[in-house]
Amino acid sequence: MSEQQDRSHSRIAAERRRKRRRQAIIRRICFGVICAVLIALIIILCIKIFGESGSDEKETSGEVVTAENESTSGSEQNDSVPEGAQSVIDEAAFLAAQYDYDGAIEKLRSVAGFEDNEAIKSLISEYELARDTCVTVDMSTVPHVFYHTLICDFDRCFKSSHDKSLMNGYNAWMLTVDEFKECLQQLYDLNYVIINVGDSYKKDSEGNYSMATDVKLPQGKKAVIFSYDDTCYYCQYQDWGMADRLILDENGELKCEYTDESGKTTVGNYDHIPILNDFVKEHPDFSWHGHKGTLALTGYDGILGYRTEFRMFDYPTGDESSWLAANPWCKKSEIETYKEQAKVIVQALKDNGYEFASHTWGHRHADQKGLDWLKQDTEWWCERVESLTGDTDILIYPHGGDIGGMEDYSSSNEKYTYLKSMGFGVFCGVDGTALYWNQYRSGYVRQSRINIDGINMYQTLQGNNTALKKLGLDVEKIFDTRRPTPVTAG
Repeated sequence: MSEQQDRSHSRIAAERRRKRRRQAIIRRICFGVICAVLIALIIILCIKIFGESGSDEKETSGEVVTAENESTSGSEQNDSVPEGAQSVIDEAAFLAAQYDYDGAIEKLRSVAGFEDNEAIKSLISEYELARDTCVTVDMSTVPHVFYHTLICDFDRCFKSSHDKSLMNGYNAWMLTVDEFKECLQQLYDLNYVIINVGDSYKKDSEGNYSMATDVKLPQGKKAVIFSYDDTCYYCQYQDWGMADRLILDENGELKCEYTDESGKTTVGNYDHIPILNDFVKEHPDFSWHGHKGTLALTGYDGILGYRTEFRMFDYPTGDESSWLAANPWCKKSEIETYKEQAKVIVQALKDNGYEFASHTWGHRHADQKGLDWLKQDTEWWCERVESLTGDTDILIYPHGGDIGGMEDYSSSNEKYTYLKSMGFGVFCGVDGTALYWNQYRSGYVRQSRINIDGINMYQTLQGNNTALKKLGLDVEKIFDTRRPTPVTAG
């Protein structure tokens, strides 16, 4: 190969090497540019991602701070019921339904953090408004109604083989279970609300009496006092279709035992107490603060169906051994056991809104008996009944036998002076014609009571202007047309 050809090849080779170097440089530059662009994009993306996240955190933090500073009242979380608080809210609602608004508010304020919860604060405001719009009840115009033990087996009570004198008495003074239920429903529909005798008055530390002013009800609601005579389930009621005694069932509920003609004993709503308890559960607004009435107890045959006393009815000269022989189901050796059982029922009754009153120990006419009898009877009642029920200053006269007339009691009335010395200051008689009659004096309170029973219903149906009509009761719907008529007292 000539020299000229060698130089030509050398130039071509050199050109190829320069071309490859330029291409390599171009590739490196492009790669660098691409890397730079990618790095820039990554940086921008990171800034965008982390920058927005930080912004969100700042905004969220700002919202929290603002919510805290503005008391969280508008947050969704604090509008809801706090965990575990629903049962307290339900309890408060039941109290408020029975016009115990302060009790309901106190319940709600026991919930931790209630100040920051809109739902609970709203309920508190609602109950405060309801409380503040209630009206004080004028106790001087409140009617007082009463009942005797109910007939739970109509056919058994009014069977033809029974003693006609006793049958007439039960027909006159008792309601049947169905009549009592209808009466409750009508009183509820008429906007009556039950209170106890003890709710109607105040007694100060000096023993002075005055009209109570703390019972307040919404506009349109009316107070009515309930009381119940002879809640003792006497032995003489055996075989007359009435309950045997009050007990607590397996759920701790107050019920009655009843023994049917075959000798089978069952537990159920055989008298006014368990019936009313169930009615108030369904209609809590029928009861002021859960109160359900005053139980007037005698003592000669025990209390509440427990034979805590075994003296003869015709005391104090009666033959006790003859009485026991005539009532073999009573075991004298079990008196102390019966007393302890009765105390359990007494406490359950108090827990269920009932209170106690004396109906005298022997269920006699206090207006007809002498002072010596009254002293002996009262001492026995205090010793043998009040020791089981606790103190009371309420005396409900048997048969309505008031120891005075329409005029005020005075110190010249020896029976009144004695009863005052024994701690009694509230006295209740009977008047089935007047809607109410009340005397509030510094030394005592007197009330007349309306008998809701067979004879007063019958008198109403005969067109007499009785208190039952004035109460607003539709007696024709209450009265059991199977009753023997005419209904007489004996």
